[in-house]
Amino acid sequence: MQNMITKNTRITLGAVASIVVLGAGVLWQGFRMLTNQEVTNANVAAELKDIKEKTWTIASASEHALRTAMENPGLRVPDPRDPSKVFEVHAVTKSTP
Repeated sequence: MQNMITKNTRITLGAVASIVVLGAGVLWQGFRMLTNQEVTNANVAAELKDIKEKTWTIASASEHALRTAMENPGLRVPDPRDPSKVFEVHAVTKSTP
């Protein structure tokens, strides 16, 4: 009975030490998990930013389609704003007077 905290408690010093060490371990693991989650969130945010920068908007896709049609007369290029319509540019021929 020398290892008891007090005579009224029946918990030994070893049990108290084990609980303290276990609590510290749980806190440490929780901190590590939160840190890893923050890093993961930062990585996901960076990937989403890259995807957003690489993804075309409707305006840029329409501009690209129109430029493609202008550079290639006679080519039918679908309009990204309305795929049922197409851009088609015909070459202008000069008439001689």
